[in-house]
Amino acid sequence: MNDNIFKNLEEESKKSHRESLKRKIFGLILVVIFAVITFFLIRSSMSREEVQNALEVVSTKTRWIDKKITPFEVSIVPAIWIKLKNVSDQDIRYLHLNGRFEFTDSGKVHSSGDAVVFQEPLPPGETSEEILIKADYGYKASSREAFIENRDEWKEMQVKIFARTKGSSFTQIGDLYPVEQVITGMEGGTEIRDQESVEKRNKKTREIGESIEVISMDSIWVTKLETEEATVIVPKIMFQVKNVGSRAFDGLIFKGVFLIQEDEKLLGEGFNTEIEGEFATDEISNILTMKSDLGYSASSKKEFFLNTYAWKEIRVRLFVKTIDTDFALLGNYPVKKKIEGVRVVTEDSD
Repeated sequence: MNDNIFKNLEEESKKSHRESLKRKIFGLILVVIFAVITFFLIRSSMSREEVQNALEVVSTKTRWIDKKITPFEVSIVPAIWIKLKNVSDQDIRYLHLNGRFEFTDSGKVHSSGDAVVFQEPLPPGETSEEILIKADYGYKASSREAFIENRDEWKEMQVKIFARTKGSSFTQIGDLYPVEQVITGMEGGTEIRDQESVEKRNKKTREIGESIEVISMDSIWVTKLETEEATVIVPKIMFQVKNVGSRAFDGLIFKGVFLIQEDEKLLGEGFNTEIEGEFATDEISNILTMKSDLGYSASSKKEFFLNTYAWKEIRVRLFVKTIDTDFALLGNYPVKKKIEGVRVVTEDSD
């Protein structure tokens, strides 16, 4: 019986030794794995100088591209396409690029844009596919052609490219690249529309401006947002128009530009597309409405009313267009300092 006890104890000791050995081997494996991962992480991370020396800009192209096209207006932004070559001796992965678009005359940054590339690593000696970096903001006009016809009003821009990888800060790569004043898809510039078609469009724009007459105009401020902390109000106009021209117009689009009177700074914009079909000669519209997208903020409507004297005078420029014209100015109107739902209470009031 005692022999069995010693035998069991011996077996337990061997079993314990084996378990201890397994734990040590497992721990050693973890240490090796951790060391390997650490080695590759250190190797994959690059300093600013290493990023700058590892990348070569081998081709560039600059243009302006469409950001948004609606019946009301077109927005375009500056953009650059680049190809990068890995001139280092290691893979480059997860590269963050930033393009800073600035005015050529002042160097002031207008906007920026980002691109994250190389989810699959770019090996040493390889050149990337074309990479697009476009600015977040640009210019607006009534049509793509209007940009070409008013090219002289464009401010020249240039772009700097910055790059970083995991563990590094941004560093500039390449040179300073001027942005061509060319819109993608309109590389022919002013040749896209010959002089005859330009004059024809301008004639139609003048015609609609002379044919659509504003016969009534009223305005008020309305609540856009109301919470316990703040109230936002925006100007709203109510107007009627009449076609006093000699022909009908299809699909009228109205645009209101709300300006601060003293310095003509933009407060906001609004649109109306209620007249979708034919607007015949001598026809009078229903009452059309339009609100500015931006306005004023205060703690409450009461605060607005008590401080009416401090409001800056607002005026609205009302424009009209169809799909085959540019915007034509119909008039410039003051916005009343009156808030919807707020009335003056006097002792004589019921």
